[in-house]
Amino acid sequence: MAKPKENKLFEKIAREILNIETLKTRKSDSLDFHEFAVWRIEEALQAAYDAGRAAGGPDTFPPADDEPIRRPPPIPPSNQQNVN
Repeated sequence: MAKPKENKLFEKIAREILNIETLKTRKSDSLDFHEFAVWRIEEALQAAYDAGRAAGGPDTFPPADDEPIRRPPPIPPSNQQNVN
């Protein structure tokens, strides 16, 4: 789970680049699911990457080509919700 400082950054990127009001789950498909052009997604990812680089620290370099990107663990099947 992200730290409060990171959450604020994620919210700011979502608001300013993707025009998403909040990243909180609102249990409504029209509010929780969004469509974006790939260049908008790239812009948001670049903003997050740039913020991480600016913050410094040991995790500021991109993974090597053969190193997997760190992803959160999958949601256990019993907690998944049907979105159809």
